[in-house]
Amino acid sequence: MKKVKFLIVAAFMAMSVISAKSEVKTKDKEGDKVENSSPTRVMGDGVVKWYNPARKFGFIAASDGSKDIFFQLRDCKKGFIPVEGSRVSYSKISDNKGIRAIDIQPL
Repeated sequence: MKKVKFLIVAAFMAMSVISAKSEVKTKDKEGDKVENSSPTRVMGDGVVKWYNPARKFGFIAASDGSKDIFFQLRDCKKGFIPVEGSRVSYSKISDNKGIRAIDIQPL
């Protein structure tokens, strides 16, 4: 009888853990929960201000004078290696990690 009770309790606990993990929620900068948040995209262009090939990330100075935008090498179009001073176009997204550039390609 004790084994049956133990198995029932263990099964119930396992189901509650699985259901808790299946609820995907993100948090905004204030820490409030946001459900079904999808990143928004904005097109832009600018100049590669700084790039570290060893760490594979850098910053783009936007042509509109806004804040510098973070990017990673994996977000560049295939075959494009960013060089400081090169003009680029990009899509700017804002997600739960902040603002960053993607789809980076030379102009």
